[in-house]
Amino acid sequence: MKIGGTALLAVLLLAGVAHAAERERIELFDAKGRRTGYAIVDRESGRVDYFDASSRRTGYGQVDATGRADRFDTDGRRQDGTVLPPARR
Repeated sequence: MKIGGTALLAVLLLAGVAHAAERERIELFDAKGRRTGYAIVDRESGRVDYFDASSRRTGYGQVDATGRADRFDTDGRRQDGTVLPPARR
């Protein structure tokens, strides 16, 4: 069976939308309300990737059962504290 270009494009777009729904972007701010970066959370796997305000990857983590995420820098060194994700709406 041969699939036309438009049909293939539609299938690829739908697959991309389904995959994107599993991930969530969370904006990060400091105590003074300045944007410091963002995190991409993959709810299915629990993986978190952290980025600075210029979209450079600064680290990663893993969300545990309580919702806390340990944070490691790009060299694998544990960072101080943990990150708490916002409550789900």
